[in-house]
Amino acid sequence: MKRLILILLLAGCGGGPSRRSDPPASGVADAALDASVRGDIDGAEAMLRDEKDPDSVRLRARFLMMKNRNREAVEILTALKSQKVNDFEGAERWQRLLPDLALAYVRLDDFQNASAIAQTMRDGVLARK
Repeated sequence: MKRLILILLLAGCGGGPSRRSDPPASGVADAALDASVRGDIDGAEAMLRDEKDPDSVRLRARFLMMKNRNREAVEILTALKSQKVNDFEGAERWQRLLPDLALAYVRLDDFQNASAIAQTMRDGVLARK
């Protein structure tokens, strides 16, 4: 039950539902989710600090946003966004990180970049807001 509540909270942090919301595959990410369920967001973020797979990096960015460290979240999401996409799965992963990146920009009051990301997502209403 606690894990479900955490997953719902993390999904809400992304701005909108994704078509495919697979949890990160690594065991470290599972341990980080368990730590966050216990309320240890700092520990959960620290567990993911050395992880390089895109899903773990995205989860770490969400934990950073929960800790109101939005600039760091933008930095790691931007670095992840700049990686080359060579397959369909990479393109889906890139599309899933855009709402998180837009939210981080909004939380930094950087509305110009948030609008550009919303336009990339083809969300005209959000881009105008």
